[in-house]
Amino acid sequence: MDGARHTMVVAGTTIARRGRGVLIRGASGSGKSDLALRALTQPLRLPGEDEAVTFDFVSDDQTVIKQNDGELYASAPETIAGLIEARGIGLIAWPCADAVTLALVADTEREGIKRLPEPRDSRCQLLDVALNRIDIIARENSSVVKLAIALAGLERRFPGC
Repeated sequence: MDGARHTMVVAGTTIARRGRGVLIRGASGSGKSDLALRALTQPLRLPGEDEAVTFDFVSDDQTVIKQNDGELYASAPETIAGLIEARGIGLIAWPCADAVTLALVADTEREGIKRLPEPRDSRCQLLDVALNRIDIIARENSSVVKLAIALAGLERRFPGC
């Protein structure tokens, strides 16, 4: 198969927790980088975890996604690797992961976020791979926790709680 079909560059910021990446998509100014900065600096411990950890930085503004053996991997384009925007301050250097397994897509620009979405409404396709997807309001204080919960799959492990 053509390698170009298995690689794409998407507009979005990517962070990872415990090796699992989340692509945060949305319009310019929707809070993607702000959400990432909070996730990179706020240690968080979910139920069942031994210690609090922060998210790792992968890429800001654009993310390279590659498909390999049915898995998606996210990394930064070489030209912006290690740079994240702090609106009102500018670009700042931040250590970044080379590539992470992409496990989740979080969309920030959707209106009418459902309180309890149906599982069938929570999927999207990138390249040839279906991924879990959530809607999120990036500027909510709880958005970092919601990303961690969705990555860990806690909403499925403890239904009805």
